[in-house]
Amino acid sequence: MGFSPDGRTLAAAGESGTVRLWDVPTETVITTLVGYRYPVGSVAFSPDGRTLASAGRDSTVRLWDVATSRTIAILTGTTDPVVSVAFGSDGHSLSAALSSSSARLWSYTPLGEADVKVCKSVSRDLTSAERAMYLPARSSVSVCPG
Repeated sequence: MGFSPDGRTLAAAGESGTVRLWDVPTETVITTLVGYRYPVGSVAFSPDGRTLASAGRDSTVRLWDVATSRTIAILTGTTDPVVSVAFGSDGHSLSAALSSSSARLWSYTPLGEADVKVCKSVSRDLTSAERAMYLPARSSVSVCPG
């Protein structure tokens, strides 16, 4: 569970594989983020409050656009369930605690306009080889999430 930096939104991870965003002043659910088949262990807002990270027991970290409730990236690179996530103060580094008592660190750059155009043009995600060739800084990050 975690509050947005402005304190107006609360994100709550769920055993049902969902994350609920709550409007704190009105105590109402804004939206429910779906995409996991397994429980979500933890959530964290980026320092600017525009991105939410969620830790999945499916060994992934999902990044969500808070304004649109869409998945903007799925971070992979571990086979261990992810139990906790935290953004660095720069908003572009993300750490994850794994069930194996180890940690994983990602450097993340949000989708840009060029990425969006590429995704629409090819109507699929880029392969690992394509990401490594054209977007080496994000070679382990899904570029065109569903």
